Amino acid sequence: MSGDFRKQKTEDRIQQIVNTLLKTLSDSRLQFLTITKVELSNDFSRAKVFWDTYDSSKKSAIKEALKKVKGRIRTQLSINLKMRQAPELTLIYDNQYEEEQKIDEILESEKKSGRF
Repeated sequence: MSGDFRKQKTEDRIQQIVNTLLKTLSDSRLQFLTITKVELSNDFSRAKVFWDTYDSSKKSAIKEALKKVKGRIRTQLSINLKMRQAPELTLIYDNQYEEEQKIDEILESEKKSGRF
């Protein structure tokens, strides 16, 4: 049970560190980026970092910028988390907001057609 607490706290801390770091970087493509969730493996060796942006049209440019700063992010995680080895990062686009919009549009069209 305490391992789950430690894992959750580390996931929250990684999300906080990465969000803060991205705001300090000079790459303008990363300014409208938010880390939405972090999933850490049980052995803390891998982390899935989910991200979203306010402007989905710039998704590919942001993905390229993230690839370039991935090493710097991992270094900062190692320093700030005081870990000998920071987790290997997998950066994943979180399309939850877009999916929510699609569902809302479907529900709205069903409501207008009288089916709902």
